[in-house]
Amino acid sequence: MKQVIVPLNAYKAERMTELEQEELISAIAKAGADGVEIRRELLPLETLSFSKLGRHIRFQNLFSIYSAPIELWKEAGQFNHHLVTLALHEAKELGANMIKFPLGHFQSGISCLQELSEAWEEEYAACVLLVENDQTEHGGNMKRLKAFFENAAASHVPVKMTFDVGNWAYTGEDVYEALEQLRPYTVYVHLKHVEKKDGSFITLPLPFDMDAAWRTVLAQFPNNVLTALEFPLTSGEMTKCYVNTIKEQESKVKQYDKA
Repeated sequence: MKQVIVPLNAYKAERMTELEQEELISAIAKAGADGVEIRRELLPLETLSFSKLGRHIRFQNLFSIYSAPIELWKEAGQFNHHLVTLALHEAKELGANMIKFPLGHFQSGISCLQELSEAWEEEYAACVLLVENDQTEHGGNMKRLKAFFENAAASHVPVKMTFDVGNWAYTGEDVYEALEQLRPYTVYVHLKHVEKKDGSFITLPLPFDMDAAWRTVLAQFPNNVLTALEFPLTSGEMTKCYVNTIKEQESKVKQYDKA
């Protein structure tokens, strides 16, 4: 049965107080989810106690992922050392099981993976390092992402992928081709339903149709993949309904299922 994660941006797109964060985390646990994704962009960084928030997450018996919208590589391909190190330190205070970054401007032969590895080892090697395809042309480029993961594997840098199903629409990439190219690196899937309306993309709740595209995509990942509900959730009952729906969705690619 799949483990379901609920990102806090599913409820609100603006900064939340520490109390609001804790209340949502409690509601997520009550809805039967297995984990929570803490979003750095929603945190009141000036007043927040990462350690206190982390204790509340653990008290609710939830798995935790820290999402930091900090690009790993700057425009010229240099490692974004200061901000990445800061985010790793925050994740350590939180006690996060995983930390997620966007790729940024990675360039094969220029970007130094060893710098990323050293920062991770020095700051918080106990967490799993994730890179997500985002909504930018550089960070959501399938070929660049594949090159990054191939380089990381060759350099023995233990980084894994967050595969955001809906973000491929923003970059004009084919989700099924991306699935074939990037599935071997993926341990975490972000689910959302994206449509284009009046020239702009909007994120909507997943349709429940049995032939919905998200079901086809998710079925191609192993049952032990972490799965996030990254779309608008308006109540505890709605969250619970989707948590149960995802847990019941079984993988069809058994050769990838090692657990």
